[in-house]
Amino acid sequence: MTEQKTLTLSEVIKKDETQSEQIVTKKETYELEPLKQYVERTKKIIGWVMSFTSPNDWVIYNDGVAYLRATGAERIATLMNITWSKPEYETIDVKDDEGKLTERIVICRANFILDNNNYKRVIDGIEGYSSTRDISVNKHRLPPQEVSLKELRKVAFSKMILEGIRRLLGIREIPLDYLPEKWRDKIQKVEFTNISEYKEYIHQWLLRKANGNAEKYKEILLKISNIPAIQQDPVDDINKLSNKAVKYIYKKYINKGGENYEHNSN
Repeated sequence: MTEQKTLTLSEVIKKDETQSEQIVTKKETYELEPLKQYVERTKKIIGWVMSFTSPNDWVIYNDGVAYLRATGAERIATLMNITWSKPEYETIDVKDDEGKLTERIVICRANFILDNNNYKRVIDGIEGYSSTRDISVNKHRLPPQEVSLKELRKVAFSKMILEGIRRLLGIREIPLDYLPEKWRDKIQKVEFTNISEYKEYIHQWLLRKANGNAEKYKEILLKISNIPAIQQDPVDDINKLSNKAVKYIYKKYINKGGENYEHNSN
């Protein structure tokens, strides 16, 4: 009888990286990891992560892809010896023309380290964001002046942990067919039911891309809102977007984590 060996996460990553290094050395040029090898490696890592999580640690948004929740990320961090440097916090106040506070944003930043079974990986500058727009009581948004800085830091810290785990393990988003079949009906599904929810999601994405800078925010919005195909002219205010443009921007730029914007903005 052949003995079946289950690789640990570090062994999977280390084995695949060694193979990739050999390919690079042989051809003396940089190449992307072969697609088949990447898919197999990803499936192994996802399977390993699944053993530490439950359906309650995942959520499915409109795009039909599963995303890890903060609760699952924190559990994985503990079990896999993932640590981070002392967090640094940055606070950004957004004010209107009269100097009135309209929004407060907190950025939490740290370096993440995966040190597991002699395998070590470090990613610097992982960030988590929170905004007074995120905080509500009984589904009613609080005025920014009523949201404590402590609460904003707590939310930003939690989001930073989630982003760090996702980045270290390469599990930002997972196709449903990678998940255990018995989980699929148990994972919470979140769907946007009206345009205002789409706009809020786009707003939060723009804030992150602009690091809270109002001018940069407008600059990015002007670029992505120029959509001749649906007769949408460039605008610097989300509320001036047509409903069709809102859904177009959400689908093209945000569903994929903003990668399309990074590619097209050069």
